[in-house]
Amino acid sequence: MKRNVRVFGIEGCSYCEEIKTKLIEGNIEYKYIDIDLPENEQESNEVFDVAQTDRVPVIVVGGTILVPEKSFDTIDEAYETIKRFIG
Repeated sequence: MKRNVRVFGIEGCSYCEEIKTKLIEGNIEYKYIDIDLPENEQESNEVFDVAQTDRVPVIVVGGTILVPEKSFDTIDEAYETIKRFIG
């Protein structure tokens, strides 16, 4: 089963850029959602309400939300976790 990967971030976030680069290099398809854009407000609010954080990047793999400083401490750790989830 292919799991949907979504990365929630903001413009100018170096951690967001780093995870996007790793996903591209690893040939992992993902959708990037800029949380500052009005068209992403509802989806972003829903995810961040559940995640209970204001930090980015928040990464959603299938139905699992990966939260900075809770689910991962480094971008490398986040990437490895994503790879484990998508098998």
